Amino acid sequence: MRKEKKDKKNKEKVKKSKIEFDLKKAKMEVLQLGLKGLASDEKEDATVRMLTKLGAKPPKNKAVNYKEFLAKKQSEKQNLLKEQEMRKLFGGKLIKRSQIDKKKM
Repeated sequence: MRKEKKDKKNKEKVKKSKIEFDLKKAKMEVLQLGLKGLASDEKEDATVRMLTKLGAKPPKNKAVNYKEFLAKKQSEKQNLLKEQEMRKLFGGKLIKRSQIDKKKM
């Protein structure tokens, strides 16, 4: 009699496990399937995004030469000044530095 009850419980567990559909596994399978169709550059970006979504640490920023970094900052500053001069000439609103920093973030 005990054995019959155990058999019934085991059969019910097997039926439930076959019926259950795990959404997380399904999402992962769909993402992996989608990665196969991408180009190599896009595939790397997509895998990094997927791994960070799963809990991995995001990759570090690439190192930039300090002289190049300063030159880039200086050119951005010059572009900002030119834009402000153009706005003054045509009567547009002036943009403050803090507003531009907020837009970048």
